[in-house]
Amino acid sequence: MSASVVSVALLGNPVLDAIDGGHAWAGVIGYDRLDPGNPDEVAQFHASLPPPYVSDDQGLTNPMWGLVAKTLGVMQGYARFAYALTDGPDDNYLVSNFQNPTSVNNAGIAAQPGNGQILAFNRATWDTYSDQQQDWIVVHELGHTLGLQHVAGLPAALDYSQYTIMSYNWSQLGDENTGEGLPLTPMALDVALLQARYGATTTNLGDTTYALSN
Repeated sequence: MSASVVSVALLGNPVLDAIDGGHAWAGVIGYDRLDPGNPDEVAQFHASLPPPYVSDDQGLTNPMWGLVAKTLGVMQGYARFAYALTDGPDDNYLVSNFQNPTSVNNAGIAAQPGNGQILAFNRATWDTYSDQQQDWIVVHELGHTLGLQHVAGLPAALDYSQYTIMSYNWSQLGDENTGEGLPLTPMALDVALLQARYGATTTNLGDTTYALSN
């Protein structure tokens, strides 16, 4: 059984409203790794893929799928949403590969809740990205699947990736040439909104002590 879409009122906080897509999920969100050998899944994926995006139906590599699974676990450490990596006909998301013929460097695409079943990554260019770029691409697209939108109306001083994974202004954090210095987890604004929508997790309660060794 897949999750159901719910419409949510904006919080009235202009900073958080700037990344709030207005919809969330109720129930267990299903993420289905598309099987290229399953013609029904392939047809369903193509029917959901908006133009001009296309797919050669190779699907994701094992490392790409592993990163999706790992990142979902990371994000669940901040907000109390439920998800499952499943293989069912009514899954919320079909996860596969795509390309955009009009913009070949598009790295990822994801539908917000209620806007379709698509979560896809550009397999053709994937290995040209640094590890940190790959991490950021996945956490950004998964943010969309949980109801986050691209920045719209956020004060310019906050429109950077150190505040939200939905901002494309990340190069100021590190070395754009090497693809380092990107956020690898949801950032403060993302955490605040995801917790408002799904509840906060109960992990890491109380004080945490860190020790540095030589």
